[in-house]
Amino acid sequence: MSDFIKGNKYPNYKPSTTYSSGRVCIHKECTTVISKYNKYRYCNNHKPKTYPRIKGRNAPTGLQEPTE
Repeated sequence: MSDFIKGNKYPNYKPSTTYSSGRVCIHKECTTVISKYNKYRYCNNHKPKTYPRIKGRNAPTGLQEPTE
């Protein structure tokens, strides 16, 4: 009996997206070399902070106010 299982790759296999290597953070006086898998122009320390929307949705505008 064989010790290995033969088979095909996953049908939707897609390689990871890569960017040019040797890039340096564009922040002043930062010499950090950015990974080829990082899509941003900044290193992790200087990337602008973003906050995700935790729950709910944006309230629709232009609705009629409720009557009492």
